[in-house]
Amino acid sequence: MHVMRIQLLLLILLDAGSPMMWFGLFHLLIGNFLIGVFETIVAKRHYKLQVRYRWIILANYLSMFFGMYFIAPWASGLAGNTDFWGGQTAYGEYKLYGFFIGLSVSFVVTLIIETPFYAIVKGKRPSFLTILKVSFFANIASYIGMIIVYSLINVPGSVWK
Repeated sequence: MHVMRIQLLLLILLDAGSPMMWFGLFHLLIGNFLIGVFETIVAKRHYKLQVRYRWIILANYLSMFFGMYFIAPWASGLAGNTDFWGGQTAYGEYKLYGFFIGLSVSFVVTLIIETPFYAIVKGKRPSFLTILKVSFFANIASYIGMIIVYSLINVPGSVWK
C-alpha cells in the first residue's frame, strides 16, 4: 500500500512517463554497477578474496545482459506472458510463477557467468571451491536485495498463475 502511495505521488508531481522509462535504465546501468560494488565488498571483507571491482562489475553487466535478453522473456513466456517487451500486461495480470522460474534460472546462470571473474584476484589464487563459495554467497546477498525490492514494487499487482 505504501508503494502505491509513492507511485501516485510521482504521477501527480512528476511527468508519469519519466519514472517509468528511466527506472528500468537506472536499474540496468546504475543498479548493476552498485550490485557489483556490493558483491566485491562482500568478497573482500567477509571472505578476504582480493577480487577487483572492475571485473566483478563487468561480470554483473554480462549476467544482466543474459538475464534481460534471454532468461526473462523465456520465463515470462512459460507463465503465459508472451508480451514481455510490449508492456501490455495490466496491473493484476503479472504472473509470479514465471518470475520465480526466471529468478531461479538466472541465479544458476549468474553463477556460471560470474564465478570465473572471482578467480581474477591479486596475489595467490584460491581453490575453485573457495571461489565458487564466495561467488555463491555474494550473489545470494544481492539476490535477496533484488527479491525484497521486487516484492515491494510488483507483488501487489501480481497473481500466482
